[in-house]
Amino acid sequence: RAGSITKQFTAALIAKLQDERQLSVYDPLSKYLPFFKGHGEPTLLELIHHTAGFHDQESDCVSQAPVTQIELAKRISEQKTLYDFPPGTSWLYSNANYILLGAVVEAVTKQTLAETAEQMIFFPLKLTDTAFDSHSDIVMRRASGYSGTGNSVKPFVNADFIPIEQTGGAGAIRSTAHDLCRWHYSLFTGDFLTENSRNSI
Repeated sequence: RAGSITKQFTAALIAKLQDERQLSVYDPLSKYLPFFKGHGEPTLLELIHHTAGFHDQESDCVSQAPVTQIELAKRISEQKTLYDFPPGTSWLYSNANYILLGAVVEAVTKQTLAETAEQMIFFPLKLTDTAFDSHSDIVMRRASGYSGTGNSVKPFVNADFIPIEQTGGAGAIRSTAHDLCRWHYSLFTGDFLTENSRNSI
């Protein structure tokens, strides 16, 4: 599992959709997720740059049942604390920003974030070991996750289970070092994005 490296793939999907004229990074979030209308109106670019101000997800935004990124976005919109600061006025790292970007991808493409990433990034760039993970997938050579205990006798334990799909655009990708090298080469020196979109994110 690649964790928050996922965020660069999500941002690149937004930029790719901009190249295809399906959206603009300067559009307000509410253009694609109408349930945010009247709630600060951050732009997609502010979400990408962590300047939108969204409070990070509260624990009750996650459940064991499969949900879409749009459903998670609705839960974020219902948080008691929606913003830590007004959009565009400060910076704060927040996974919620990238859950919302994943929801925008789903709203624009009318398919899941995983399906869009497969069609627009993983398959065309031959990233054969990269995918949005599912806890039910059987993956050859999968590395197991561990958590530190602070105990020198037993320094690690198996990591707690989390429904990784629900981290979506913020952290759900699995990959390999080889695929990530191929991805970075394509992203920064290839023609995956136009220069304008690459510079905009």
